[in-house]
Amino acid sequence: TTRLTRLARVFRVLRLMRLPKLRKLMFTIYGLIESDVVAVVFTVARSLGVILILTHMLACGWFAVGAGHDGWVVRDGYRRESLEIQYLASLQWSMAQFTPGASSIKPRLVAERAYSVLVLAFGLVVATCFVSSITATMSAMWALGNYHRTQSAMLKKFLHQNCVPRELGYRITRYVEFVVEFRHKRVPQGNVKYLELLSGPLQLELKVELSRPHLVAHPCFAQIAWANRTAFADLCSGAVTNHSFARNDAIISRGKAAKDMLFITTGSAAYRVTTDSSEQRRLLDTGNWFSEIALWMPWHYRGDVKAMNLVDALLVSAAKFGEIIQSSDTYAVAQAHAISFWRRMVEMGDSAPAWSFEVLQVAKQERGEQQMQGVASPSRVNLLSLGTMEQRARIEVKRAEELQVKQLVWD
Repeated sequence: TTRLTRLARVFRVLRLMRLPKLRKLMFTIYGLIESDVVAVVFTVARSLGVILILTHMLACGWFAVGAGHDGWVVRDGYRRESLEIQYLASLQWSMAQFTPGASSIKPRLVAERAYSVLVLAFGLVVATCFVSSITATMSAMWALGNYHRTQSAMLKKFLHQNCVPRELGYRITRYVEFVVEFRHKRVPQGNVKYLELLSGPLQLELKVELSRPHLVAHPCFAQIAWANRTAFADLCSGAVTNHSFARNDAIISRGKAAKDMLFITTGSAAYRVTTDSSEQRRLLDTGNWFSEIALWMPWHYRGDVKAMNLVDALLVSAAKFGEIIQSSDTYAVAQAHAISFWRRMVEMGDSAPAWSFEVLQVAKQERGEQQMQGVASPSRVNLLSLGTMEQRARIEVKRAEELQVKQLVWD
């Protein structure tokens, strides 16, 4: 009766575990992990947890086999011991079957020997799978970071061999590390082959969620998203496309008709406009948009935009934007923004800079950039007073990009 009660407790524990829910929870936790090191630690911890559960179950079975009048419980003097001592002795024997560890309990009866042989065979398979899983995970992480480690070592060797000043070398190394870390955190959508397996509705919902954070930074798209979700989803699926530009690629060229509005999602670009007497340049950073004028009126570009590094951008087709807006109840919203844009152009007049009509930004973005430059202006940077390494690296990136815009050779 006591043995049956203990077995019933084991089955009750297994029922409470609810393995499908536990598996779903583990999958959710693993999906939230972005660091390779944390992913390896989580994989090892998960495997150890599975092995502990298996050893617990096998320990309970070993105790049930040896609880008879001639079993190891009586033979080795554990009958009068407490339940905790009996469980720990069984657990020690069970774990010894998975590891080189030894146990003082030896099987003698036929049932004990048969159970021990089965557990040894099972432990051999489980231990092999555990070791191979950890090895594969570590190898994948090592291969992923081997290229970056090699390039980092070559960079430091190059700086040392060419007697680059220590301060400049430190700034270069920090800048490169920041850029590599930033690109490592963002996985290009084209690299995820499983996204091709999604159904049409799921792909549409995913595209809307990927485009929303960038589009709603513009007040017109924010109002459309708030007023009519269906119209906003139609815009994301029918008028918005993703484009990537390599370093020095021409994003827009002078004299061409403006057909798209562009939102820079990653990277930075340089805008240049030339007149008979002067040349003006401007940095376009992540989160900026330009060529909004294409949505509201016919226009031919007065300037050029060139990618300074790898640039990802959302392009909103002006023609498709007009078709979708005219067929929805958000036409009045777009019309109001078009009139507002035209009035700002009239107010600025001919005395406005030539780039104002093409790179016109909302006031809150301009203020945000000015505040950041005011806090960390290149002429007033104190590296000891700044906060984290990431903040210092961002300042170095901003400083380098502004200098790069001025020194960029266009032709």
